[in-house]
Amino acid sequence: MALIPIALPQGSDPARWAQLGAQRLINCYAEQTGPAGKAASGYAIVAADGLTRLSTLSGSGGVRAMLHVSNDDLLVVHGRQLSRVDQTGNATVVGGITSDGLVTMARNRNAVPDVMICADGTTWRYKAGVLEVFDDPDLAPAISVDHMDGYFVWAHPDGSFSWSSIDDIGVDALDFDTAGANPDGIVRNIARGREMVFFGQHSMEFWAQSGGNWSRITSRTVGCRAPRSVALVDQTVAFVADDGTVRILSGYDAQTISGQDLNDKIADEADPEVIAGYSWQDRGHTFYGLTGSTWAYVYDLTTRQWHERETHKATRWLIGSAHQFGNRNIFGAIDASRLYVSSRDVHDEDGVVMPVTLQMAPLTAFPGRAIVESLHIDAVAGAGTGAGNAEDIAPSLMLDWADDGVNFAANRNLQYGPQGQTRQRIKAHRLGMVRDSGRTFRLRGTARTVRAFAAMAADITRLGP
Repeated sequence: MALIPIALPQGSDPARWAQLGAQRLINCYAEQTGPAGKAASGYAIVAADGLTRLSTLSGSGGVRAMLHVSNDDLLVVHGRQLSRVDQTGNATVVGGITSDGLVTMARNRNAVPDVMICADGTTWRYKAGVLEVFDDPDLAPAISVDHMDGYFVWAHPDGSFSWSSIDDIGVDALDFDTAGANPDGIVRNIARGREMVFFGQHSMEFWAQSGGNWSRITSRTVGCRAPRSVALVDQTVAFVADDGTVRILSGYDAQTISGQDLNDKIADEADPEVIAGYSWQDRGHTFYGLTGSTWAYVYDLTTRQWHERETHKATRWLIGSAHQFGNRNIFGAIDASRLYVSSRDVHDEDGVVMPVTLQMAPLTAFPGRAIVESLHIDAVAGAGTGAGNAEDIAPSLMLDWADDGVNFAANRNLQYGPQGQTRQRIKAHRLGMVRDSGRTFRLRGTARTVRAFAAMAADITRLGP
């Protein structure tokens, strides 16, 4: 017999065909433990933060955009309404946003800020609790708006853009220019530091201003397929490019960060407009989330790995937007007018279990076979709640496996310890023969407890072909 380590997945990157590899992390991600940590790889796998509900907003429709006006005032576009929400979740409807497409919002730096809300060619102005259509005759219908250096900047589909007076809202008929290095129009603009990025269908341009005079810095022949995917991520921008990959800006270059599985999911979307991008930061991690019609992936800029998010008994993750409000991360439901707060002390999503899944790379003795005598799992033990549901008091992991990477069977329940039983050993015996095609092991846990993993190993007896 030989004891061999089974590497825990550091991210979700399944191959096109599961027999070639089906490594996945769902509702959990890799976190660095450092050279002094227990995990030999330097990474442990930890469950994603859970969600508690902050507010149920009136009306129907998903959360489309959020923007904080102050630490006590969050503006939320949900369905066809605009609401103000305070830190306790109390919400007041301000008015109607009569559109269904991409919504962008920006505020200026005035003490009582002006907020511009742009959607489907219409701009609304919000100020001091009042919402009204912004009807400036010198502003053409715009598809998005952002703010930089005291100027509101609107993008127009024909490739032109307009800007306001500094620290004001007025637009002069002569205050416009054209991002026309490529004749592909504009689908979205976003400010990155002191530069404005204009995305076209097949190109992007970077512009700066000095004294109200705008000039092009450079351009690149990489466009944007999904305008809602564009998100400011820390000090840079991530988006779905025109070739169907996910890119992140490094300087003026767009580096690909997506793997084959995510590329396939993007390619299979009938309408790229449904793909929503958003970002948040938490305890040293910077995340970029991407939600499609039936899937959700999250990229961790700290580890440069993707993991997946799923909501129990739903076709995708319930989240489609995120925003920092005060010192908390607020998440908006993609299909409902609800807001949530994340917390690592919460182990479910608004009272619904949050299953965690680790799907390993195939264990193989190719071209031979092997008998798996036992499997050993190093995880945080003794994590039971001590009260509540039986499965939370005495939590267990579900172990199953597939010899083709697809059809999982032979489920085992492995106890990982009631509260305080920190020396609980997590292992399984007599797991049968692994053929030359290999075996994919999978661990799942639904208990509302701490779920964290450091290592896994198998005791095997090798056989001939």
